[in-house]
Amino acid sequence: MVVGDFETGEFGGSAVVEFTQAKDAEKLSGAKLDDGIIVRRPTAKEWVALGEGDWPGLSYGRIDPEIQKTVVNDESKALKLISQTAHSGQSVREVVTPEEMEKWIKQQWWDAALAAIKLDHEQQQQSRGSGGKRVDYFGPPVRKAVREIKARGEELVRSLDQNYFKPQRVAPAFQWAQNDTAVFVNVKFTRRWNAPGALDIKDPQVNITRSKIEVKAIGEHSGKKHEYILKLSFFDEVDPTASKWAMASVGKLSATLVKANRRSKWPRLLVSKEKKVNNMHYWMDFAEIHEESLKALPTPKNSVVTCRSVKKAYCLREDKCVKSCADDCEGKMLTGPDGRCFGKPQEEVSGINFTDVDPTQGYVSGIVEVNSTATFGDAEFFLIYFLNMDNQKLSGEPILKIKNPKNLGTQLFGKLPESTPIPENASKIIAIAANLAFGEAEERGEFDTIPLLDLAIPMHAPTAVDLQDISPEVGQLGGDVEISFAHAKDSSSSPSVDFYNLYWGKSTATCERLAGDKSLIARVRANGADIQKYHIENSIVIEKGAQSILAFSEHENTQGHHPSKGELISLCGIWPIKDRHFPRTSPESLSVNNTTFLGGQFTGEVVLSRAPRENEIEEEATAYTLWWADKNYNKLSLLDSGDIEDMKVATELRFSYDRIQAPEGVAKICAFMRNDLGEGRRGACAAIVQEETETHNSEL
Repeated sequence: MVVGDFETGEFGGSAVVEFTQAKDAEKLSGAKLDDGIIVRRPTAKEWVALGEGDWPGLSYGRIDPEIQKTVVNDESKALKLISQTAHSGQSVREVVTPEEMEKWIKQQWWDAALAAIKLDHEQQQQSRGSGGKRVDYFGPPVRKAVREIKARGEELVRSLDQNYFKPQRVAPAFQWAQNDTAVFVNVKFTRRWNAPGALDIKDPQVNITRSKIEVKAIGEHSGKKHEYILKLSFFDEVDPTASKWAMASVGKLSATLVKANRRSKWPRLLVSKEKKVNNMHYWMDFAEIHEESLKALPTPKNSVVTCRSVKKAYCLREDKCVKSCADDCEGKMLTGPDGRCFGKPQEEVSGINFTDVDPTQGYVSGIVEVNSTATFGDAEFFLIYFLNMDNQKLSGEPILKIKNPKNLGTQLFGKLPESTPIPENASKIIAIAANLAFGEAEERGEFDTIPLLDLAIPMHAPTAVDLQDISPEVGQLGGDVEISFAHAKDSSSSPSVDFYNLYWGKSTATCERLAGDKSLIARVRANGADIQKYHIENSIVIEKGAQSILAFSEHENTQGHHPSKGELISLCGIWPIKDRHFPRTSPESLSVNNTTFLGGQFTGEVVLSRAPRENEIEEEATAYTLWWADKNYNKLSLLDSGDIEDMKVATELRFSYDRIQAPEGVAKICAFMRNDLGEGRRGACAAIVQEETETHNSEL
């Protein structure tokens, strides 16, 4: 029994089916092989039937590769298959896959391949006549197979040369550049950099040691096989474990060689000054990109590698090669196993940084950063101590030891344990270079200490913040900010609250400050347990987005051996902004009734309709005022006022006048709303002469 693959059609895109009972065999018309197997792809209806098992005696499944070989195992059977496909009208693409076509060509079944391609052209031409679109079905596999056969044939011809199997050795062209941490080598497998690189590079091998790189590869160039070998001995050491390489664009290989000493700029790539390499080039474009990183670095004249090459030891501090470290390198006692002069560390600490993150007064913790020139010196670690004001160590044992791996670069980090107690007289911390063999460095540099600042955060926030705004302008605040003492329950709490910092707040419910440098309003000195006041001079504009004023407690002590400082930012006092201002609402209306105006004297009744009560409450209104005004609504003098508290129910205020003297130029009476900040700027006006009576809302 033969099984076939209906899903993948591994046999030329077809299905292989066997009937042990011929009952329904006539329904599967198609090509018959010698052993009675019917070969073709089932129809959709047959697929359904096969899936339901309605075909007695039928077996199907994934075709076995060995069975496939027995089906089409020579070109004659392939030609027969193509002929049967043509007569049946079946598409050749359903019978021969691109993979099968590639296999036929590699087996040199030229006639079968040509027959399949010819039939495909004919079928595609008919398809295009019916509106179909041509698809290059056999093109890719044919071109690929022919290209490979052609290449193998050409190689076979070249192999007739007796030197073919002995490839010529070539030193490839390369370019190099550096930055502060690494050296970059770009290899091109060709004799000259401006020539095309070799194609089909085989078996590239790269070996990177502390002072060398070796590159080997086989490739073809101009029809000839070459063995490319590049060997370079470096000026200084690299870190092989951190370095890496990779094949780059066609015919190239790139290597990134991490400097073991990351604190120097190499004066050259190679260990020898005299050795000239014709195919070596400086990688100018790459160097320009990294030029800035090299500016501040020293450029040594020698290195441990250059000194080893002349069988001498390297004296780092004096940057020279010496015969005897003890005699010729100051402060060094012996020659180390790597060829460096070794002794007490002499390298200076170029900087130390520490910021305390322990909020408890009298304790410190956090990251200590040490910057040093000691990568290739004798410092195996740095010891951190507390110092007093006289620069004396306050303990025999360090509070921290920071290891100095020689490949980490200029910045080293260590962490002080949590809740490290500060000695009473401590004022500084210091970093001292040391090693196991000779101990601590005797010399101290200018930058190896840093003043100790103890982070001390108060435990209490202000209990209350208040402001009675007296600024009459919209969007501005004025008056006294009152801050209630933070230590309401325990005035002896430590650390002390020495300042209150006022900030604009984002909300009325949290202590989140507005972002930006304009968030800080003021820093207010805290004086004891009394309410502290901060007077806002000349009003301040409320910052955009501000919903509150926040008050934070800050501790700052500059007395004693070491200062302490810290701000409590998780808790705060909050004053929701209430922007008080002049009334912005005018009276509802104003009318003048039964008037006479003779000889500058006015008689009549003035009726003022109040604004809606909710507006009066919002504006904090206390009264309405009446003013004499000219025809242009300019105020001349105050006529009268009515207190709102006296008329809580009435919606109108009535004022009666009998022969009162009016100012010269008067033409109107205007009414305004008033609160304790002042009088509103919008009013209701009416003419004092009856025939000119009007109601006018105007901003005066």
